[in-house]
Amino acid sequence: MELAFLKKATRAHKYLAHLSQAEINAVLDLYVPRLRSLQIFNSKIVPPEVRDEYDEKVENIVQEIKEIFKNKLRSKIEKKIKDPLIARIFSSSF
Repeated sequence: MELAFLKKATRAHKYLAHLSQAEINAVLDLYVPRLRSLQIFNSKIVPPEVRDEYDEKVENIVQEIKEIFKNKLRSKIEKKIKDPLIARIFSSSF
């Protein structure tokens, strides 16, 4: 369940053109235990401050994963493109 959530939240499908499914799953598998460690509140009487803190922690995890995907993508593109200037321009669009 957490893996599916992370795939959707990080929009991992965008990176399938350059990263393999195994590479994507390897990164996501590292963060699943961290996401599970956060306490999930199913009660309706949870204070909004607690819910906001939970949402913020989840968003931080998602942002970290996105940065890892971007860095992996940039490194792969820079290896494929011989001219470093063009590689930087192309990879900066991600």
